[in-house]
Parts: sequence; structure tokens; C-alpha cells
Amino acid sequence: MVVEGRLFTLHRGVLPVFSKSWYCRACHIRYYNNFFVRDASHEASQREYYSQGIPKFIHVAESTYIEPALCQFFTVQMALEHGTCQGIARVYNMTLGSSDLPNGSRLSHELTGDLVLDGFILYALLQDKVTRCETLMLPHRGYQNHRFDQAMAERNARMTGTGQPMWAHACHRCMRIYQGQDGNWYRMTAGVHDGVDVRHLCCSVHDCQEALPTQRDFFCITHRDLIKQCCITGCNELAQPGFRTCSNDSHRAFQTHAEEKNTAMFQLRARLRNATISDVAAAGSLPTNDTPLSPDNQPPANSSSNSLPRGMPKGKLSRSWTHNEQLFVRCCGIIISRATMYGSEGVSGVKNFLKGTFPTQYPGALPSYIFYDNNCSLMKHLRATDDHYFDKVGLPVDVFHFKCKHSEDDIFCQLHCNPARFRELIDAEGKWVFNSSAAEQANVWFGKFQNVVQDMAVIKYNFFLDEMIAVHNEHITGQLRDQGHSPHIQSDLLLAGRSPFIHTLS
Repeated sequence: MVVEGRLFTLHRGVLPVFSKSWYCRACHIRYYNNFFVRDASHEASQREYYSQGIPKFIHVAESTYIEPALCQFFTVQMALEHGTCQGIARVYNMTLGSSDLPNGSRLSHELTGDLVLDGFILYALLQDKVTRCETLMLPHRGYQNHRFDQAMAERNARMTGTGQPMWAHACHRCMRIYQGQDGNWYRMTAGVHDGVDVRHLCCSVHDCQEALPTQRDFFCITHRDLIKQCCITGCNELAQPGFRTCSNDSHRAFQTHAEEKNTAMFQLRARLRNATISDVAAAGSLPTNDTPLSPDNQPPANSSSNSLPRGMPKGKLSRSWTHNEQLFVRCCGIIISRATMYGSEGVSGVKNFLKGTFPTQYPGALPSYIFYDNNCSLMKHLRATDDHYFDKVGLPVDVFHFKCKHSEDDIFCQLHCNPARFRELIDAEGKWVFNSSAAEQANVWFGKFQNVVQDMAVIKYNFFLDEMIAVHNEHITGQLRDQGHSPHIQSDLLLAGRSPFIHTLS
């Protein structure tokens, strides 16, 4: 069978192609360019990709092929320039995408944002399978936008905790090896833990981690019946048809006010009410609309567009978002782990994230020092729960937050979390040995992805961010190598705690 198609390339633009497939009647297998399918008419039929590395041309959609070099170009644009799929497609169409397709072709020669995203995902999945010497399997039937879900979910599960390729990274900027006065060799490592405001939609039940069925839903499948309940806090009555509230007048007024508050007219009039008489006088004229200022020309109380009238009940009409993303960053800038905080950034969640990043089977991976802006609360929590997991780890607050956000009157914090308390962190010249602001610098890069991922379903959201971190780490590793910092992956012997180095605090 011959099918007309288009090939998107990096250097030659869009090319017309014809792809062939062959069918074996004896074994009921159809062979395509990238994969073969057994019993294609069966609902559970699978695309089994050939185990010959990355294909020369990646079959992204029914009649669309993308050159691997172009997929890699998309990935780098996303990771280093924070480009959206739609933006990358527009740039390609206006610059690289000159077309040689004949005028009579039924196919469009323009790249779309969906094709960019699908090409990025499929290229990353193929790379992962090649690295692991495994075969990529994808469902043959069904919708294209869900074709990669299972493969991405498997990849996401492996990337949690210790799954990042650079998880065991070390270099001269995040590790120090020195000989003590006792003649023993000591190894000192450090990293920084922090949260960044990147979020995805989630179930409206606090701290629920079950994925939403669609991006339009308020609740997960387990809690989906709550959508029938009045949205006012503490009210258990059923919502009336066409409303999110029950028949209670004050509850209905809450919904009416909230919906009106989001209109442009409401917001503009609220701004006008908040303007003082001096602002109006400076403009040279008085307002002419039918909503005058208050009699004394002062903004009325509670006039903010974001505030509720006094006495109105509280509730929630909008969908819910996760709290933030947590990153653990080596002091050289390599991000080794990521986790999503759902309800809040509590110290118990932070503790569990750190334990997942440094599990008990790798005692040599646990850093000598972990910087965190709220380490004093974390240490109090560890003591209150009699948790000794981090007894051999120094828990200072990073230098920036300690100077700016921790009170001098907090004796516990001063005694246990002041970075100046740990003499190993200061060299002979009085300078800090490690860069405790590495997480803040990584957050600047990572935080720019919010606009890119905010509309993604949770599976694509996690897959995308993990891949971006992997590309970022490759970029940072190249810089460290060029600067002579000897980046490398630590040995299993070292990670298992069976190395000749002594991993203790002075």
C-alpha cells in the first residue's frame, strides 16, 4: 500500500513523500516504515517499533514524518528558550519550512503545534527505549492525543526519586574530597532543595493526587459526585440545576457575585471606585459614567475587585491547582530530582521528597549538607517525630534566605541552621565552599515553563518537565566539563556506602 505524505526536515524544509507498507497474509502482520502491527483490526493491536535505533524519519502521524534532527531542534528550543509548541511551529513555518509540495497535494505543508508536541514525545520515547535496549510498544487504534499515554506514564514512574539520568552526578563544584588531620580521606557533598511556582490542574479535594479525567473537570473519578454538592464551604446540600450552589439566598448571591466579578465591566468600575479624588483631579475631568464615586470622593470599604461583600459565605467556583514543584539541585546547578506538592509545601511532604530522592539503599548518595529555606522547621519536625534519617546531614538555611527571612531572635534557627556554624562550608580564604543559591538560579529557568505546561494533562505535564530537566542537565554538564570541573556519575560502590571515603560531619 502506498500513501502520500509530507516530511518535515531541518535543512530542506517540507518535502513530499510516499510511504509504503507491506502486508503478510500468512502471519497477518503489516509492516510500516517505523513499526509493524499484528492483527491491525483488533482493538488491542500494538505498534511494535523496530529495534534498530532511532528511525531515519520518524512516523509521527498518519501522513506525517519528521526528521530526528528536527525533533531534537524542537526539544532544545523548548528546554533553553521555553518555546511553546505553537510558537515553535510558527517559527518553523516562517523560516525553515519552505515547501516543495506540489500545488495539487491534498496535504498542508504547515507544521502545527500538535505535531511539534507529538514529535517531541515520540522522539524522547524512542531515545529512552534505545538507551535501555528495549522495544517501544504503542497502541495502534484509538485517538492520537492518547496514543503515548501509557508509554509516558511508565517513563514518568521511572523518573521519580532516583530516575533522572544525572541523579548520581558529582563534580568539583558540588563535591569536595580532602584528607583530614587524622590521615583519613573525607568526601563532602551538598545540594539545595526549594519549591517553584509551576502547577497543573488537580482534584478540588485538598491533597488528592488522583488525575482528572479531563482538563475541564473539577474532581477526579473518586470524588466526582462532589460536583453535585453546593460549593459553599461547610454546606452539604445538593446544588440546584444550572448552578454550583444550593437554593440558599446567600449561597446563590455568592455565585452571582463571583461570576459578575470576572466580567470586564465589573473590574473597570471597581478600579474607578478605587481611584481617589486627587487621581480624578489630576486627569482634568470627572467621570461621566452612571457609577459615581462615593459622596466623600473616597473609595468605599471592601471595594477591591477581589474581595467579597461583608457577611457573604465562602466557597470555591474555580478549578484547583497543585501548590508547587519541588526541585533538588546540586550546588553546581544539576537538577537531580523533582516532585509535585499538591495541598501545601509542608515539612512532612518535604521530608518524604528528600527520602525518595535519597533512599536507604544508597546511603552514600545522601549529601553531607542540604540547604533549604525552612530547614529550622524541618529540623523541629524531625525531632518531634523522632526521625533520625538525616542525623548525619547538616541542615543549614541557604545564605540568601538566612540573611533576609530568618529572625535574629530565633535562637533555635541561629544555633542549628546558621550556615556559618558549619566550618566545613567556609574555605581558608573565608569564602563559601558551595553555591547555596543554586536552586534559586534553577528556579528562574524552571519557572518559565508555567505558560508552556498549564494546559497539559498531568501525564504530559510530568513527562515534559522531566525531559526538560534532562536536557537542562546535559547543557549544564557540558559547561562544567568545559570549565574543568570534571562532571561524572558516581559509582555504585560509592552510592552504596562501601567506598574508602568517610562521609561524616566535622
